[in-house]
Amino acid sequence: METSLTIRPASLQDFEGVYQMICWLENCEFERSQFLKIYQNMLEEPDRYAMFVAFNQDQLISFIDMRLEQLLHHNAKVAEILEFIVDPQCRQNGYGKQIFAFAKQYAKDQGCVQIELSSNVVRLRAHQFYQRQGMRKDHFNFTLPL
Repeated sequence: METSLTIRPASLQDFEGVYQMICWLENCEFERSQFLKIYQNMLEEPDRYAMFVAFNQDQLISFIDMRLEQLLHHNAKVAEILEFIVDPQCRQNGYGKQIFAFAKQYAKDQGCVQIELSSNVVRLRAHQFYQRQGMRKDHFNFTLPL
């Protein structure tokens, strides 16, 4: 059952909720002042970072952010979803689908030719969700901790 959401640009007032969601997503507690600094920097670059929060009534249920960049290997602008989380208590209600559709349309409106993301190999349900949204699994992501 899909319920209508309020989706709006994230703001500094959303910091606490976004912080809690990202800590939950990554299963850790990030150093708060550094997280705040990064969050503020991203808010100050709206042409490069698109950050949105979704509410069901007054409850924050989702956060999604994207980096919008011109990429040589696409010869165009591409949107990369950096983080996307729906509160686990609110899943299976069509919210993720609505938020993804919103982000997809936003990217399109910004002139992006593609939307992409990386997802941890353990997030199998997320992978299935992205494939249901029409995404293809056709790249590998490599990481090297420094």
